[in-house]
Amino acid sequence: MPVDFQIRPVGRPQVSEDSSLGYRKLVRRYVVEGPRVSKEGIESSPKLFREVGEVDEEFDDYFLVTQQVEPTTTVDKAHLSRTYVQFRNSWFGESVSENRDMKRLSRRYMVLKQSESNLPPAATGLGYDDTTWQRHPSAELYSPDGDATEPWDMLPSIITKSEPGAMRDGVLTSALAHPYSYPMFELQSTLLDAGYTEGSSNSPWVRGSAQVDTSNPGFDVWNVAWVAPSIGYWSSGSAAGGGGSPPLIVDFGENGLKVTPAESASGVRAVTSFTFFHVGTQIPIALAGSRGSDTPYVTVDVRMADKNKAGLGATHTFKNAVFTLGSNTTATLDFQGIEVASKKSFGYGSGSLVFDYDAGPKDGASTGTPAGWSATLPKYQNREIIAAGGHISWTHLWLSSSSGSNLVKTAVTPIHSHRGKHIWRITFTYA
Repeated sequence: MPVDFQIRPVGRPQVSEDSSLGYRKLVRRYVVEGPRVSKEGIESSPKLFREVGEVDEEFDDYFLVTQQVEPTTTVDKAHLSRTYVQFRNSWFGESVSENRDMKRLSRRYMVLKQSESNLPPAATGLGYDDTTWQRHPSAELYSPDGDATEPWDMLPSIITKSEPGAMRDGVLTSALAHPYSYPMFELQSTLLDAGYTEGSSNSPWVRGSAQVDTSNPGFDVWNVAWVAPSIGYWSSGSAAGGGGSPPLIVDFGENGLKVTPAESASGVRAVTSFTFFHVGTQIPIALAGSRGSDTPYVTVDVRMADKNKAGLGATHTFKNAVFTLGSNTTATLDFQGIEVASKKSFGYGSGSLVFDYDAGPKDGASTGTPAGWSATLPKYQNREIIAAGGHISWTHLWLSSSSGSNLVKTAVTPIHSHRGKHIWRITFTYA
C-alpha cells in the first residue's frame, strides 16, 4: 500500500471494550493536511478512506469498520480517525430457553459489511459471500424494487457454518416409561416402524427467526434463533388428550345409550397421553398409517320397533368419543342372548355394528300377528322388539381387556415451520 505523506499519526491508538456487544474497539487518530480533505483528495490514491474490513497495521485481528474526518480551527489541517473492531469467527452471545414442547437457541453475530472478495485473507469468513452480498442493502447492485428478500436469503457464512446439528430424540426411551407401567407394545412397534431407535437423531434444529441490524457503520449485528423439539413425555388425567379434553366412552346395550367421560368410566384404569415430535416435511408413513382419524367420533343411528310398531332407538353423533364393546358384544350384539347386530371392522380400530334384526313370521303366519313372531323376543329398555335396523360406527374402539392401552385419540399438529420444514407434535391418547 502506498505511503501517504500527507497524514501522520497522533500518539498511540485508543483501545476500549464495548460492554453491551462484548467486542474490543481500537481507534487511531491522524493529522491530515487540509487539501487532502476534499472530494478529490479523499478518492485519489492513496485513498484517505480505506475499504471496510481492512486489517489494522499492528493488531492483526482488528478490522476497519468506520472512519471520519473532523475539522480544526484552521483550513490547513484536519483530524482523521479510523475505528477498528476485533471480530470473532463465531457468535459473541448465546442464550437457550425451553418449554414443554420446544427448545429455542439464540445467537448474536457481528459481520463485516463487506463482500468476502474485497476482504484481506485475515478477514476470511467474517463478511458476506458474493451472492449474499448482492442482496445486502449496502451493495451497489442492490435493488429494492419488488424486493422479496428475507434475512435468511443473505445469511453470511459465519452463521451457516455454525448452525446447530441434530440431537438424540430419546423418543423410544420416553415411550416405554409409562407412568403406570402399562405395556405399550403397539406404541413401541409403531415408533420402531417410523425409524425411532435408542440412538436415533430425529430432532434437528429448525431455523426460527433472523434479524439483522444494518444501522452500524462497517458491520452488521445478526440475531438468529433456531428451534428444536423437546423429548417425548407422558401426561395423565385432565392433562391427557393432546391439548384437549380426554374422549368420551360410548356404550350401547339393551338398556340404551350410555356416555361416560373416559377418566371416570367403569373399567378405565387411567387416561394417559404420549406426546412426541418429528421434524420433516411430512410425518413418517408408519405414523400416518397408524393414527386413523385425528378426531375420534361415534355415530349412532339405530331404529327399532316394538310389538305395537312404536319406534325406539337413538340417533346422535358424538365428537371426541370412542366406542366400547360390552361383555355381551364380541362379534355380535345380543339382547338377552338374541343377536340384533353384527360387528364389522375397517382397520385402525374403526368399525361398526350393523343392526339387521327381524322377528319374522312363524309357521307361515302373516307378519304382525302374535303367531307370526318368534317365541322369544329380545327386549330393549324392557320392551319386546320385533325389528331393528341402522348402525353404530366408530373411529376408535375401547376394550376393557386392554384397559390403559387402547388408542382412543390422536392429534397431529405442526407447531413450527420454516420453508416447508415442520416440527410435528404427535399425541397418542390411551385409555
